[in-house]
Amino acid sequence: MIHAAAAERGAPLVELDSLPALLAAAGFVNVVVAHRGRWPSNSSWPETDKEKEIGRWHGTNVGMGMPGFLRAALKGKMNDEKDVEGLVRDVVAEVFGKEVRAYWPV
Repeated sequence: MIHAAAAERGAPLVELDSLPALLAAAGFVNVVVAHRGRWPSNSSWPETDKEKEIGRWHGTNVGMGMPGFLRAALKGKMNDEKDVEGLVRDVVAEVFGKEVRAYWPV
């Protein structure tokens, strides 16, 4: 629903893997993905101190921005502001739940 809502607003969400092709289509030449890594979604499960620290920072940064991104994508798609706030709360809780063991590509 979030992808569809963002696309309808004229601001589609873009997958990281599609960026090199989009840049090449825009006229950039010799587009190379210089570094692909991954960051843990939170700090509750990584084994190393370094990954725990990255998970803390990543979870904080994305967690602070995600509600705004979601509200912008859903604006006008859902009529009731309480429904939007409930969905935002559910998505943030699901993505950053302590039981979630996931990496985000960077």
